[in-house]
Amino acid sequence: ASMLPTLIAVWYVANLFFNIGMKRSHALLPDVMLLTSLQMMAGGLALPAAFAFGSDLDPARWWAWRRQLTVSSVLLLCGTLCTNVSLVLLSVSFTHVIKTCEPFFAMVIVGVWDHRWPGATAALATATTVSGVLVASVSQRHSAGKASDLSAGIAVAMLANLSLQLRNVLNKRLMQLSPPAEAADDRLLSK
Repeated sequence: ASMLPTLIAVWYVANLFFNIGMKRSHALLPDVMLLTSLQMMAGGLALPAAFAFGSDLDPARWWAWRRQLTVSSVLLLCGTLCTNVSLVLLSVSFTHVIKTCEPFFAMVIVGVWDHRWPGATAALATATTVSGVLVASVSQRHSAGKASDLSAGIAVAMLANLSLQLRNVLNKRLMQLSPPAEAADDRLLSK
């Protein structure tokens, strides 16, 4: 448990540097679709490389879960594209502020999907985070020159949060299933 704060800090710093790098990439390649396509292409090359170097990935297992993996891939594409658009419209720091709403989206998705709602402490912590984002959005709106870009950037960043958290919940559900059978497809998507 004492390692957790260190891991969170390392993740946050790595994420910050990644987004700063992405912002600089947008200066070099201003076309958001091209940049997103390059990111997806890199991921598309990583999987065959993992198979080629003997990773413990079973292609038959992937094929049995093709429907769920397709949904997960589309959600990743949507989240990545929306993140890239928000980085064009907003500053990196403000994009990070909006990304702090991710636990809210995860809480709502799990609540709707499983009918399991968090306890009062978790709900209060999430509400505090969301209200902080709202305050930051209002102050950002007052200091920004283009309110339309700001509103669009916030909306797109929130859509990125929703897409990526929906993907996370789906992937966690996939990991909880027993080895796939065709019946597992229906069991996962029916809940």
